[in-house]
Amino acid sequence: AKRSDGTTWDASLSISEVTLEEKRFFVGTLRDVTASVERERLFSSVIDEAIDAIFTINERGLITLVNRSACRMFGYTEKELIGKNISILMPAEHANRHDQYIQAHMETGIQKMIGTDRTVTAKRRDHSEFKCRLGLSKINCTEKGATFVGLLHDLTHELAAREADARAELANKMRKQKALFLASMSHEIRTPLNGIFGMLELLRSTDLDEVQTEWLATCSRSA
Repeated sequence: AKRSDGTTWDASLSISEVTLEEKRFFVGTLRDVTASVERERLFSSVIDEAIDAIFTINERGLITLVNRSACRMFGYTEKELIGKNISILMPAEHANRHDQYIQAHMETGIQKMIGTDRTVTAKRRDHSEFKCRLGLSKINCTEKGATFVGLLHDLTHELAAREADARAELANKMRKQKALFLASMSHEIRTPLNGIFGMLELLRSTDLDEVQTEWLATCSRSA
């Protein structure tokens, strides 16, 4: 709606029909919903700018909302995801049973995954799989049924960093073990050689001919 000064505002319009003295009149009621609309815009911006992927699905497992991060993470457009079953983002072994999980929850009320945080395997559009952390909640029940909200955090870089740290730690341990082994072997080899070196010194003090002296010198240099 527009004010007399030219500024605009968000309004909710409701129109009703009234009959008075056999004449029909239409009555319009305007309600200022600026604050409500601004909150909705802010909420929408927060969802779209979130780093992690955000999905909402209904009781049938159909996607009703996705944010930009979800589209980037899985390689789909928003249009391609809305209305599709969330199972398209799962490996086959989980996708085939997902609808059963929802149905079991709706029938029993048992919350196995709702309100929890766990690591799961997800599937991109190109069918490549990756690990992510899933947080699942049930936010409201309306006349249209329950709505489930999923937050997904891609663990690819975190797991790669952990693997690199583990490899570095293993390599460091192996270097230490190698140094200990070489030191031990050096000690084991040097111990019997010390006796040989002693005997060579004793031989040096005896009468030796020229050839024997040369052999003794060669042994001492080799030691």
